Parts: sequence; C-alpha cells; structure tokens
Amino acid sequence: PDLAVKTRYPKVVGPWDSNRPVESDVVRADSRGFIYCVNRNGVIKYNPDGSDGTWDSDEPYINAHALGVRIVSNLAPGQKGVYWHKGNLIEYTNESGKELVKQPGFTHDFGAMAIGPDDRIYVIRVEPDPLAILVFEPSGKFAREIPIACKEMPGGRTVKTMRFGKDNRLWVLSERVYRIDLNTGKIDLTTDLGGWGLVIDTQGNLLTWGGGQLLRSDSQGKP
Repeated sequence: PDLAVKTRYPKVVGPWDSNRPVESDVVRADSRGFIYCVNRNGVIKYNPDGSDGTWDSDEPYINAHALGVRIVSNLAPGQKGVYWHKGNLIEYTNESGKELVKQPGFTHDFGAMAIGPDDRIYVIRVEPDPLAILVFEPSGKFAREIPIACKEMPGGRTVKTMRFGKDNRLWVLSERVYRIDLNTGKIDLTTDLGGWGLVIDTQGNLLTWGGGQLLRSDSQGKP
C-alpha cells in the first residue's frame, strides 16, 4: 500500500497555532470526509483537503473552525477570561462564567468524542456536573444533552474514548467498556474489557489494549 503522506491537518498552520489539534488524542472522520479533533477546549474541524473547516450554524460557541468554548472556572480575583466569537474577543469573569456554562456548547472541560452514523458529533462534557454527552448536528447546531449515569460506571468521569458499533450503538471506555443507551444515558451493557484504547472491527467485535495485551469480545461483550 502507498503509505506516503497525502494530507496534513491543518494544511496551513494559523497564527499562534490556533488551528492545530494541540493536546488532542482523538481524531474522527464523518461520512463526508470531514476530520474532527477534540481537546479540552472543544472540537476542531478540517475539510477533507486539510484546510480549516467551517460550520453552517452561527452559534455563540462557534468561532471559525472551532466548536465549543472552555470557560476557566478558577480565575484569580480581578482576572478576566476570554474567548473568540466571529472574530470578536469576549471577556468573562468567574461570575459570568457560571452563567455561560449553563448554555449549550460552553463547559469547563470537554472530553472524548465520537461521530455518529448520522454524522452528528457526540462529545463528553466533563465539567460542570452532570457528566453528559453533548450532541451537535453536522452544522454545529446543538441538538441535545444526554446525562450519563456515572454512578453505574466505575471510573466515573474518566471516559477515555467513545465509538459507535456496527449496530449504531454507542460504546464508551472508562474502567471498563460500557454500552450507553442514548435515550436515557444509562448503561445497558457492561463488559469485562478494559485498557486505554477501543476500536470496533468490521464484524462489530470490540478490541481494547493496555497492560501489554490486546483483548477482543463480540458485539455483545462476550469473549
């Protein structure tokens, strides 16, 4: 196979590395060829050719290629935080930040991400409570929030990765691999798999790795 580099993301690095996926270890692609990376600040979108992506929706948490705003929760007295929207620098304080994170797309921390079979974007809101999956349309418009019943999930807030299986069910890796009911946010299946990474093969089997071993189960979590 031809393993030569064909595309780089981003194709052109922006000022102050603003469009680079810094500290991101999650990369996903949708059915149209768009590429998405996530870090604690939000989701970065790239076009198939590596240029900066844009969002069709014009929400207050969207700026150019980026979706989501991370609000710092522990500003020093008198200090102000900032974020960008439509090229404008917007300031906030600890008090106004508490109100901002009540709005869709604003959090103290983003976590794992998955792209659904409908090209919707599913991203974990780590903070503030409750732990939840935020769902966005491909346009960037907020669709809904799915609180996760983390009391049922040992390891709680540490969701390492998420993926959709061949049956369009959502699997998350925390201390173990769990299947999440997207209607209720409850765990409807717990497996014995654990580790640091999760992939799902073309047959729907679950594979995880960590601790010097690779583990596999079928689509029902059975060896």
